[in-house]
Amino acid sequence: MVRPWIDHGPKGSGSKIHPINNMRPYAPAGTIYPPELADMSMLVLMDIPERDELLIRFLQLGIDIYPIALQNDNEGWRAHGGGNNGRKWPILFAGIMLDNTGMQNPPETVNFAGRLGPVRRFAEDGFTFYGTATVNYTSGKPLWGADCPSENVCEGGSKDCRDTNGTIDGCAYIGGTAPGWPGQALAAHLMNATEIWNWPPFFDYVDRWTYEGNPSPSLTSPRWTWGSEFIQGVWPVYRGPAYPDGTCDPGEDSVNHPIDCA
Repeated sequence: MVRPWIDHGPKGSGSKIHPINNMRPYAPAGTIYPPELADMSMLVLMDIPERDELLIRFLQLGIDIYPIALQNDNEGWRAHGGGNNGRKWPILFAGIMLDNTGMQNPPETVNFAGRLGPVRRFAEDGFTFYGTATVNYTSGKPLWGADCPSENVCEGGSKDCRDTNGTIDGCAYIGGTAPGWPGQALAAHLMNATEIWNWPPFFDYVDRWTYEGNPSPSLTSPRWTWGSEFIQGVWPVYRGPAYPDGTCDPGEDSVNHPIDCA
């Protein structure tokens, strides 16, 4: 049985019209919208019997949500708690496959008065940024946190806000967002689409996330780190092992290498 996906807005108003049996109103921790999108991002690139059907559906998803990205100027799918992830890559993927310049270049920002004016339209971009430079991250440590006014990311207010000192990740909702990112990032690397994505902090943060085993010590299971065992298995095959024991480098095309290791 094929069920519809209905997505006309951001977390809050948009999620209230999601059909609950096949499109979760608020993605549970460790997943993204739709929950299987991270896996599908890789499955459509593999030589498997299901690929053609998955490819058609994945393309259709990108085609369907692209016009919404053009018109959704109230909040977009901005960084907001654990919601709004997984919209950018389907649009870019469809743009690449269909050679559509517009879909390869969706609007990057959205005006949102509740934050600092224009913010990144897609959550993956809005949650990732370069913080203060360190010995291992000479161009700035890739960090997680939304662009919003905050004196302290872990005391009061919106705990998904970024650290104003640029030294640590935000202290809440990270487990509901970052675990779903490696699948999308890996697919973009394999399709040479990181420049089309046009937000290096996202890819460097995913490298850091996978390399460190996940930067948040309270998130201990593979599901919290990778989103799925499938992505955990394919990452070291196609991107290069990236484990916290320092056995390898996360990738030569990363802007910021965490560690050069043997």
